[in-house]
Amino acid sequence: MVETLFEFARGDLATQSSVYSEIISKEFYRGRFSVEQDGVAAHLTLKRGATFPVSILSVESNVNTALRRGQRDIRSGNADVYAVWLLFKGHLRITDSRGTNLFQEGDIVITWPGRPGIVQGLVNGRGQRHHIIALVPVRFFSNVPGGHGEIGGLRFPMNSGDGKVVSSLINLLHAEGHALPPRSASTLFQEALQGLERLCSSHGVTEERGTIIDRRLHEIESFIDRHISDVTISAADVSSACKISRRYLYRLLNTRHVTFAEMLWEKRREQAKRWLGSSETRRWSIGEIAARAGFKSLSHFSESFKRHFGITPTAYRKQYSQPSRSSTAN
Repeated sequence: MVETLFEFARGDLATQSSVYSEIISKEFYRGRFSVEQDGVAAHLTLKRGATFPVSILSVESNVNTALRRGQRDIRSGNADVYAVWLLFKGHLRITDSRGTNLFQEGDIVITWPGRPGIVQGLVNGRGQRHHIIALVPVRFFSNVPGGHGEIGGLRFPMNSGDGKVVSSLINLLHAEGHALPPRSASTLFQEALQGLERLCSSHGVTEERGTIIDRRLHEIESFIDRHISDVTISAADVSSACKISRRYLYRLLNTRHVTFAEMLWEKRREQAKRWLGSSETRRWSIGEIAARAGFKSLSHFSESFKRHFGITPTAYRKQYSQPSRSSTAN
């Protein structure tokens, strides 16, 4: 079920800007929100669809809005998360130290959080705006979208072959992601991510990471991250997906002084730990988190978690989970 995080349809949206800013800071990027109403009775709705394997938001409005981000916001925000925008209706204007760029209705845009500036959501000529935003951790990309593209981000046409694939799959995950089994959601997201990487590659805007060993290790970790819910994942699966031999896989892992099993289970525990402390997954039971992180049973998860972190999953959630948005907003 798509969750409504914020809904306003009563006139002066400026009076609620602080509430909206707080929600945006938790769900998206930190910054200062403002609205341009020009006498219009404003309406604005922010919804969250899928939360697994990534969070996908949608915003609909009849007024222009802006999010201003300074250096302090950059340092304290989601510095390792790309925003993938689907501009179904309305436009996106981004201003940073290099200048201003206008992304048009019908574009797919990848933006990165590392520069201060202003992000403006603009209505079209009919006074409409409908944007869907997928928040994708950098570690999910095999090749990093390059920072040398247009001012503010990378632009791709939504009506191209891969553009249609990416927009359709992200839109589907936003609308139906909560109802899908984790493995199905992961598969759909993987297809969308591969489409994004093909778009970046075809436009010559990917950057390779570090040394060959660094790049190979990133590919291994990226594959595991994207398939963390698969309880059957094996060294053979990873080596096949990364197009390397198992012997070479083990040699790469040896540079980190870890075995494949150690890396896999450490990643499962760390992902489960993030979900236990996140307000986005507050409604998930401990058993559901264990299953989504790829543990074979709740008891297996509890024993592994306590052995490595010195605290049970239940106690960790009580001690470290973020406050819910409803209590914060009130």
